[in-house]
Amino acid sequence: MKVGIVGAGQVGTVCLLSVVMRGSASEIVLINRDQKKARGVATDVRYGTALLPRVHVHDGEYADLAPAALSGDAPAS
Repeated sequence: MKVGIVGAGQVGTVCLLSVVMRGSASEIVLINRDQKKARGVATDVRYGTALLPRVHVHDGEYADLAPAALSGDAPAS
């Protein structure tokens, strides 16, 4: 499953770390107004994923979320 997180501030970073730690996504795209910040946060988290479930973390743009759907409900696990 692909997850998109908009915002690389404190809340977005904690959400990113939570998704990575749970192993609930195979790909996570981090989007931020300041793309350098998103790239830095994604890189930092990627360095720590070596011992965690396989996940591809990267920065991106809104276009990278094209196949995603918006939902208010979390998928059943």
